Amino acid sequence: MGAGMRVTLLNLFARYGGAETCVRNLLRGLLDRGHTVRLLVGRRGTAPSLPEEHVALLPRFYPEVVLQLVLSRLGGLTETTLLLPLWLASRHPDFTEADVVHGHILNGSYWNLWALPLLARKTPIVLTLHDMWLMTGGCDHSEACQRWRDRCGACPMMQRPWRRRNSVGWRDLTRLNLAIKRRVFRCVPVDRLVVVSPSRWLASLAADSCLGRFRIEVIPNGVDLDAFAPGDQAEARRALGLPAAGKLFLAVAGNWGNPHKGGELLLPLAQALAADGVGRLVVAGRIEESLADRLRAAAALVIPEVHDPARLRRLFIAADNSLLLSRNENFPYVVSESLACGRPVIARAVGGVREMIADGVTGYCLPAAAGVAEFVAAARRWASLTPADVQAQRQAARRWAEDRFALRKMVESYEGVYAGLVAQRNDKVPTTLPRPRQAA
Repeated sequence: MGAGMRVTLLNLFARYGGAETCVRNLLRGLLDRGHTVRLLVGRRGTAPSLPEEHVALLPRFYPEVVLQLVLSRLGGLTETTLLLPLWLASRHPDFTEADVVHGHILNGSYWNLWALPLLARKTPIVLTLHDMWLMTGGCDHSEACQRWRDRCGACPMMQRPWRRRNSVGWRDLTRLNLAIKRRVFRCVPVDRLVVVSPSRWLASLAADSCLGRFRIEVIPNGVDLDAFAPGDQAEARRALGLPAAGKLFLAVAGNWGNPHKGGELLLPLAQALAADGVGRLVVAGRIEESLADRLRAAAALVIPEVHDPARLRRLFIAADNSLLLSRNENFPYVVSESLACGRPVIARAVGGVREMIADGVTGYCLPAAAGVAEFVAAARRWASLTPADVQAQRQAARRWAEDRFALRKMVESYEGVYAGLVAQRNDKVPTTLPRPRQAA
């Protein structure tokens, strides 16, 4: 379906977190199926392991980028002041000659939301939601706050230190920002944009937001099941220099400084696991050196800066179980990649995570407010399983990943969305499509 389409992917980075993994997987999958694909990024970041001809840094006019950064981080104003993206949306061939433009993370002071209505005049748009930012006044996860359903304002994020507000700036302009986003999306024709959510949870929130006037699809993030596959645990531990004996529980995050990732649990959890004797905590990902030193003193094993998929696969295989400590998540790759490697996951049942784990079969879902005691109890429960039960859980985890997170399924689903928009633009189907039934 839709063979030979020209697709432009748009994202803040080419490589860092879950959204970037989704973009890279999608790019490779579309290329393998014969499409012409370009990834445009706002910031290069760490050099991606992608063919250079398929990745380009968006042109930038640095004085206005600095102005946008000031207005966004200090003034609290959303992404609406950059002028160059307006010109690019109407003139840049990667936008105007594409069959579909597929946006992912649009905040980060590289894009202008008002470019979406301009772009939609010529080119259909797909937007994949990796968090709540497009439907709120500034936060990427609203947590218990429901103000985004009304007008925002009096944002509870303002009670936190500035560096822990994520995308909410120094001043509370959330009410203005939400009004701007609603106005932007009212200016986009309803048949020119499709919203995609990896989880049913986020799709249901989007339906109640300014995005609810558009067609909403649920397409789970896909995993390369060849790159993430079961392997020999002893060999993986030797390669990583990890202890050959004992239970290892892996907690991995791209950046433990992100307040959503539950990093405050790392030290007490490492201490509790060691005191209980159930096993040791392995912490992987970007982490402050002072915290890393305290974790080592608490018998934890620290492996910083893990980006290479082959190394990450070894980590999953070396561990007995993965732990997801996050307070807020959408559809994290840590869960699906761990399951693909045959490693069950113990996680807080937040956001879309509860859709990713079969409780008691491929891991354990803990209450959203679970703390150290609940994680240790779940680790002890897993450690008490018989070898046959352990093997059954590992096999069930792999089958679960194959059934639900195969990269091929994700690519084919996006192909169908693209082809529908292209056919609609060419008047091959009626201009008003019924809202599809969301995937189970």
